[in-house]
Amino acid sequence: MSLSRPTRVVLTALLLAFLSLVGWRVYERYFKPVEAVAKEPVAVSVVVVSKRDLTRYVKVVGSLQPALSSNLALKAAGRVASVPAEIGKAVRKGEALVVLDKSDLLTQVKAAEAAFDLTAANLARIELSAPVMEKAQAESAVAQARAQVEAATKNEGRMSSLYQSGAVPLVQLEAAQTQLKMALAQLELALQNLGVVNSGTAQQVIAAAAAQKKQAEAGLQLAHSQLAAATLTAPFDGVVSLVNVNPGEIVSPGVPVIGLVESGRIYADFMVSEKQVGTLAAGQQLDVSVPTAGKTATAVVAGISPSVDARSRMYRLRVELRDPGASLKPGMMAEARLLEDSRPGCIAVPEECVVGGSVDPSVFVASNGIAEKRPVKLGISDGRYIEVLSGVHDGDSIVQKGQTYLKHGAKIKVVDGGSR
Repeated sequence: MSLSRPTRVVLTALLLAFLSLVGWRVYERYFKPVEAVAKEPVAVSVVVVSKRDLTRYVKVVGSLQPALSSNLALKAAGRVASVPAEIGKAVRKGEALVVLDKSDLLTQVKAAEAAFDLTAANLARIELSAPVMEKAQAESAVAQARAQVEAATKNEGRMSSLYQSGAVPLVQLEAAQTQLKMALAQLELALQNLGVVNSGTAQQVIAAAAAQKKQAEAGLQLAHSQLAAATLTAPFDGVVSLVNVNPGEIVSPGVPVIGLVESGRIYADFMVSEKQVGTLAAGQQLDVSVPTAGKTATAVVAGISPSVDARSRMYRLRVELRDPGASLKPGMMAEARLLEDSRPGCIAVPEECVVGGSVDPSVFVASNGIAEKRPVKLGISDGRYIEVLSGVHDGDSIVQKGQTYLKHGAKIKVVDGGSR
């Protein structure tokens, strides 16, 4: 559809007017010269650069540890008679924690005592009567000893079979084996006595009797040792942290059943860097805080690992807490502030003076009413002041407040500061 000539003229005029308006707006916004307006000086406060001592501390995180921690096990096997230990219970050194059934062990002790008394009496009798021992008595002693060996052998065989089938505990088998050994020893002594009677050598029978007494004494000591092993006692003062056994259970030797941690002394362990470990020494004091308990305690460096951890490249630091109190418990998180670096007499400025962050740090130096932006190289910080390695000098006045919108060369008016 074609338009008439008047219509085309009107549309062309409207288009030209629209383009003229757009062009004017673009000119005004991007190309029209801006009249210079005299800006007022920016009000700032300044601080004079000075030298000061800076120390940098870092926070390290670790955990509380007991001075001693042990998993305790019984030395003997048997059925548990009682468990005096309870989790959280404070115990003294030597206090009973687990007690086994001692009935069989007491029987063994009595048998060993009887055997010892018999051999002691036999030795005393032989020492007095050996020179006049009668052959009939010696032969009778041999016969009796053989009968005892035969009876003990049958009993040991029966107990061995019952033990293999699980009908009796190990202690009963051991008691039968002990009785057999003592019966064999008695037979050997009787045979020696008979030989002495036949040969007329009394000193040999005396020596044999003495050996028999010594053997019986060793058996008695073993029986008492086994009886003592039936009670698990605390090796140090502490608090029970684990109970893994109940009355009536059968326990095996060497299996941990009780956990015990020492009471009173608490350590804190931390991992520290090479730079931090260089500032520490044994006996040095520092503060350790435990956030969960809301408490801070004084601690003393107890030890520093002489070698670095291969993975973390860190050193283990152990400190002992002084007067930790009942609220601090092993396993709690601990924190400590450690000196990492120090700079005596260095050029330092307040941290808020620095603009540009860590990418392009700089400060504004106030010089004759003008803000001069200078790039700086920074060192350590103590949280308030930061070391300036280059860019400013002692005595320079730098802008501390009002520098956020400053540009290099801007006019400034110092309204506060200027003194060291």
